[in-house]
Amino acid sequence: MLRPEPPISSSATKGRITAPGLQHVLGAGSDSLRRALARLQEGAVDFEALDAAFDVARHTLRADEVSSEASSADPVAAEREGGDGVSAVELEELVRALEQPSVQPILELEEVAREEASIVVQLLVESDDTESHVRASHRLEELRRKELDEAAAGIARADAHAIVGVLIEAIVELAETLPIAEFDRVYLHLGPTFRRLVSPFLEHLTLLTARMTPHGVEALWPHATDELLIHLRSRRAGLDPRLELPPSDARARALQRLSKLPAIAEGRLDSQALEMDQRFVHGLMLELLSVKSARPVVGRALLSALRRTPPALPWLANVLRAAEECTPAVEPFVQAAVISASGGEVHPKLVELAANVLINVLSKLDPERRLDPWVPGALEWLGDHGPLRALDFLERVQRERKLLRPTWSKQCRRAARAGIKRGWEDA
Repeated sequence: MLRPEPPISSSATKGRITAPGLQHVLGAGSDSLRRALARLQEGAVDFEALDAAFDVARHTLRADEVSSEASSADPVAAEREGGDGVSAVELEELVRALEQPSVQPILELEEVAREEASIVVQLLVESDDTESHVRASHRLEELRRKELDEAAAGIARADAHAIVGVLIEAIVELAETLPIAEFDRVYLHLGPTFRRLVSPFLEHLTLLTARMTPHGVEALWPHATDELLIHLRSRRAGLDPRLELPPSDARARALQRLSKLPAIAEGRLDSQALEMDQRFVHGLMLELLSVKSARPVVGRALLSALRRTPPALPWLANVLRAAEECTPAVEPFVQAAVISASGGEVHPKLVELAANVLINVLSKLDPERRLDPWVPGALEWLGDHGPLRALDFLERVQRERKLLRPTWSKQCRRAARAGIKRGWEDA
């Protein structure tokens, strides 16, 4: 008697897909075999189709943990009710049938391929050990390559049977059915494989959001947003608005989860990728700026974007040009610049704070940075808007020397002189 292989993992019940769209997964093997056996009884067989059906059945057995003892002790009990599996008896019948001479019929191979893909996805979800996961991942890649070869040869496959459709549907259904902490674990386990096979991943991911519940949206949002941030360069469209979370406890929880994903936790948000005309992401970046673990990565990206596209307000632009990092002292100016870029108003109190920040930053500038084009304008602005100590600093800029040589350029000394004149005129 043919004996099924042992299960791939001791934790095979973890993350089982039970939502309606994939309820057929564990019954796929037996369904394929029963259709094949029905054709065998008519004296026709397609060896390629039966090989595929046999592989599907093997995966079904392993995913559903059919033990060899149960099959041999009670063949009838091994027949799963409702087509939830396949018994070793059925497999024996298939082997015997394959030995009989036959002719080639027409069998729907793409449906068999979809079923096998669904079961391999289930194996990916349930496999905790590296060997099983790698084996299932490689099988999915083989199926995907075959699908692409067929497409190149002009053989169209319906979206419902495409490998990409199986993968995306699996993610959405897992988001709907698993507790959020468990979904995070499963998604990080599956993400690399899915990302290799589905391109562009983010666009596919948001296609099915219209039918998702609030629980599913909350589960999926950080992962979709992480994909968005990693692939932000030159992007001009945000997430599907149906995937957006309202300001609520769910959003606060999702932001904390997002800060632990690769874009933030591994610093994969390219500081050169953010542009100030990407308005769709401004609000999100400001929210992340308030998350302590996300602040260094997000602050660096925002500051880089604001230096490349400075605010229209000269004083605000000067503070951001002067800052080397998005420190707590600089953060309010970064926030103000983002708000200003989105059409909001900047609080007047920041002007006074800007003068103090500029004095502190300018006084510590390296000699090379004192030659930056923005520095003379910042010095002159200080004379107009700075406190009295700004005038003391401008006097120092004029007089400061090292080995009898001025430490500030002629343009800076001239700007400092003009600033002093304006400051005393306004006093």
